Amino acid sequence: MNSKVTNLYPRINPNMADMQMLSVSTTGNTPFGAFDKDTLYVSFDVQDNDVYVTYDGENPDANLGHILYAGNAYTWHVETAKVAIFNAVSGTAIIACSEFTD
Repeated sequence: MNSKVTNLYPRINPNMADMQMLSVSTTGNTPFGAFDKDTLYVSFDVQDNDVYVTYDGENPDANLGHILYAGNAYTWHVETAKVAIFNAVSGTAIIACSEFTD
């Protein structure tokens, strides 16, 4: 069984430069910016429009990638966030991301 126990009340990374606000278009191939070295995971939400995402360096689109739905929040390990690439399904999507430590 694989499991990771994290603090029930996570701590925001005090060294985080600023919350990342990504504007993702249908042709943007947008990654997150750099994360602080002490960041262990990120919490983010997708706003306005759904997005496609890939984790293997390929550009996501309707034929390749997972869909993350607008209005939902997600928490990822920082290494997953570092390799993620986003494209909006339609229009422009906003992704708001904060960095956390245990």
